[in-house]
Amino acid sequence: MKKIFSLFVIMVVVLFNGFMLFEGQIAGAATYTADWIVALNVTNASSFMCGHGMTTSTELNMGSIPGLTGGDSIASTYCLVKTNNDLGWDLYLTDGDGTNGIMTDDSPNIIDAYPTTTPSVWVLDSTSSAYYGYSSVSPHSLGGHTSLDLYSGLTNTTTDPSALIAGNSDQTSAAGERTDINFQVQIGSGANQPSGIYRSHVMATLVER
Repeated sequence: MKKIFSLFVIMVVVLFNGFMLFEGQIAGAATYTADWIVALNVTNASSFMCGHGMTTSTELNMGSIPGLTGGDSIASTYCLVKTNNDLGWDLYLTDGDGTNGIMTDDSPNIIDAYPTTTPSVWVLDSTSSAYYGYSSVSPHSLGGHTSLDLYSGLTNTTTDPSALIAGNSDQTSAAGERTDINFQVQIGSGANQPSGIYRSHVMATLVER
């Protein structure tokens, strides 16, 4: 009888210990956590094109003006900026020859740049003056370039604040941002401007901020 009772006690102890061990695994199960960061690099890119071409091999034809009687002539183009740079962009328009005016190839005949970098309306008509300049307009115009009727003279460096015609402190839309540009020559009826083919080297420069 004592033997049976001893075996019974041993079985109870074994079962109790087994139960406690199993219960501990359920109630006190360990928790393991892994965490990480998913990273993606969206690269910075910009696209820039102008309607009349991107090289000096393409001329923007202004037509002709009678040298004796004078008149005016306008040529139009545009530049389209696309960028995902969230710091923004700036568009500059400068003279690439250093003359700021428009001149003939074979002689030093020149039509000077309009003598102000503040955009304004020109009225030369019967004067003895002749000037060359540009106007521009953009959804983010800068430097007073708010209308194609307001003209100013070109400068030959992007460090001149007047060369900055458009810009924004954010990326453009996916469709881009268009800046329309006019170039104009006005010759007064008293100027008696020498004949010839006049050309000007103009540079449009996109700079990411």
